[in-house]
Amino acid sequence: MFAHLQIAEDRAGNVVIVRLTGQLVAEEDALGFRNFVDALIQSGARRLVVNLRELSYIDSCGVGSLVAKFVTIKQLGGHLKLACPNSRVLRILTITGLLAVFEIFDSEEAAVRSFAAPSPAPADRQPLAG
Repeated sequence: MFAHLQIAEDRAGNVVIVRLTGQLVAEEDALGFRNFVDALIQSGARRLVVNLRELSYIDSCGVGSLVAKFVTIKQLGGHLKLACPNSRVLRILTITGLLAVFEIFDSEEAAVRSFAAPSPAPADRQPLAG
């Protein structure tokens, strides 16, 4: 059964946590995600964690949306980090080569804490155990 994307927002200090549930597929859901993140950016958010734990599937539109918002926030001096990708989503991120682009964490808490520490250089990043 097709599960439309649901988006929830939470905050941990100055970090915005975006939790995705369902599927980030097709233009409609991808546009909804981009618009949601754009609204956060317009409100001043520059530190985002996107929790993928409940995301059952992501397609090329969804991947493109994650990358587009990563670039937008980076250009504004901020960071978008990913947390808790399940094995299916992690496989897509691996196939697309995005493990080398995104900082990806096993837990939402670790992703939030990472904003207090200096970001590792790309060569220092460790892949998730998967």
